[in-house]
Amino acid sequence: NILAIGLPMENVWVRDALARLNATASLSLDQATSTVRLHRCTFRDADAGVLTIAPHAKDRLTLVISGLSASGLENVVYAATPTIPPMARSPYSNGLGDMMITSKNFRARGYGGVHCMGFFSSDWGFDVASASCACD
Repeated sequence: NILAIGLPMENVWVRDALARLNATASLSLDQATSTVRLHRCTFRDADAGVLTIAPHAKDRLTLVISGLSASGLENVVYAATPTIPPMARSPYSNGLGDMMITSKNFRARGYGGVHCMGFFSSDWGFDVASASCACD
């Protein structure tokens, strides 16, 4: 399994994992236009962050922590921050789906600042029934 952290233009592992998801779930990040696309949704937010799992090899996974900007990447990392310090828990281990797209308001609003969150289908497609998205 792989943990890939960074912006797509800077990290080939992030770029490759997102390319695999674009082929199955239509998840893509476009830094030039400041948009994240997922299935039929488009999120225009230069500070969007993306936390997702992606298939890797036959039976392995990649955890992708990325964003459209450094600020977007920080927003996703903020999801691992304990809500009541010094509470300790394993980051990204509970309460999260297969993917989460954060907005520029994530740090101020917590999970109320999420563009989209949910699960992929068994073949890594986007499953409308198991996601909650506020599409543009």
